[in-house]
Amino acid sequence: RSDLSFFHLQRGFDLVRNAPPSPSKARVLTQLTRYRMLADDYDPEQSREALELARSFGGAELHAHALITVGTGRFKGGDPAGREEIEQGLEIALRENLLGPAVRAYSNLASLIGGGEARLDEALRFAVEAERAAERLGSGDQLRWALGNKVEYLVAVGEWNECARDAEDYFAGSDSFGPHYQDCAVFGARALIRLGRGDLEGALADQAEGLAAAPACAWVGASKLVLNHSRTAGLNGASGLTSSGYRGRAGRPLPHLAPPR
Repeated sequence: RSDLSFFHLQRGFDLVRNAPPSPSKARVLTQLTRYRMLADDYDPEQSREALELARSFGGAELHAHALITVGTGRFKGGDPAGREEIEQGLEIALRENLLGPAVRAYSNLASLIGGGEARLDEALRFAVEAERAAERLGSGDQLRWALGNKVEYLVAVGEWNECARDAEDYFAGSDSFGPHYQDCAVFGARALIRLGRGDLEGALADQAEGLAAAPACAWVGASKLVLNHSRTAGLNGASGLTSSGYRGRAGRPLPHLAPPR
């Protein structure tokens, strides 16, 4: 519920708006600017203010997150130099053994480089590093996020055997963790592989599951992702759709990746 998130974020910001610089103000503003960036409402000036507060008052973890937000916002806005700030945030996270910001930095680098620059091999390496950091963190939610991203890159570069194994591992966690933001992406990837291996029934089942999961993803690209895979594979019901974006190896369309975090 992004509406509730922004309601509470704005209430928090109103409490510190006119307050002097402090750790509390740094935390509130860093969170607000992060979620504004994710909502495609990136404010460079406000984000820089958050970064300065985080650097001075927030400690290493908040500083890393603020750098990742600024860099991601710049990169999404068409400035590839934003990668440098994401990498600075990653450097802090690794130096201080802050695995949460590390997962976020690796995931954002993978999404931006893979989706924006079509450099899939490099993006896959970042996705693998995100998965390793999530495993060290011991967070099931973080691991499922990272694994879902990795599945998308594996299918795009043609590593179908590994992709299929990782998809099974991903869904094996569903009993414990329930529905997840990445479900639609993994269903779409597995549908493509199943059809390519002659399993039409399984592919259609995954297509249906992916479309059913899309609203829970709360992501405008979720349905398009599943249907784009389906059109690529020639599944029934997807013939009227158009594919967009770059193409990977052997003419395969790039995945419609989950957005940065």
